[in-house]
Amino acid sequence: FSVAPGNIELFTDLGIMYLKINEVDRAYDKLQEAIAIEPNHTLSLLASGAILQTKNESEAALNVYKRVPSLQDESFELWNNIGMCFYRKNKLIAVI
Repeated sequence: FSVAPGNIELFTDLGIMYLKINEVDRAYDKLQEAIAIEPNHTLSLLASGAILQTKNESEAALNVYKRVPSLQDESFELWNNIGMCFYRKNKLIAVI
């Protein structure tokens, strides 16, 4: 593949498709390829963070979520995932 903007969506779509068939490692690899092209690609970052959460890597997931460019937006998925990371770290005040 050449590094073109359209490849971001291709890698992201492949990553999400791999998630749907429970190929988590392959999904993560494709999402990382998308992030390598566009480090602030929201959908790739959200999906990568969610994968890290399922692997109980809350701190790594939080670091990924911090890179989401629309962090200030009213994204309930993002804020829910951030809250769950803090919950797993037993930082209940931060969850609120």
